[in-house]
Amino acid sequence: VLAKMHDAGIYHGDVNLRNIYFLNGQYGFIDLDSARIFPKGISKSLRRQELARLISSYAREYSSRQEPDEFTNQVTACYRERTGINLLDSKLNERIQYLIRRVRRR
Repeated sequence: VLAKMHDAGIYHGDVNLRNIYFLNGQYGFIDLDSARIFPKGISKSLRRQELARLISSYAREYSSRQEPDEFTNQVTACYRERTGINLLDSKLNERIQYLIRRVRRR
């Protein structure tokens, strides 16, 4: 779903597991109040940023189930298959690690 949104020029702005739903066999996103539309397309850096948020959200929630690197490889392979864009690089890994370690103040 994220790949389709990005290809359509839609940037979610708050991608994480809490904002994904599954209904009637379909996945989608909620909480689109931070979303932006880019008529000329979304840059690779913004795509990487959103993917890093999704992966870090998974890693914080399910770190005991699967290694983050394995999940990262699966997600980026799926994204590359659907978009033709390879986001698996050191910048993605650095961003994921930063987001995992970051503590948010509420």
